[in-house]
Amino acid sequence: MPNMPTENPNIAVIIPCYQEEQTIGRVIADFRRVLPRAEIYVYDNNCTDATARIARESGVQVRREKRQGKALWWQACLTR
Repeated sequence: MPNMPTENPNIAVIIPCYQEEQTIGRVIADFRRVLPRAEIYVYDNNCTDATARIARESGVQVRREKRQGKALWWQACLTR
């Protein structure tokens, strides 16, 4: 992309997830490649698969929101 900074200070990537075990590892790797200095947070929206485990093993911060729904995880994200 044109005019993208080479450094990424103070950037946070927030990835909401629900049952994303098939793709979360690749999504995290892609963000790390493009934004290597960004803090990455995965919001587990009450997954019952291996999404959270895979994200933790990828070295990102995982936060769990037991109440399902876009508005609820977004609210949790903004208040933490």
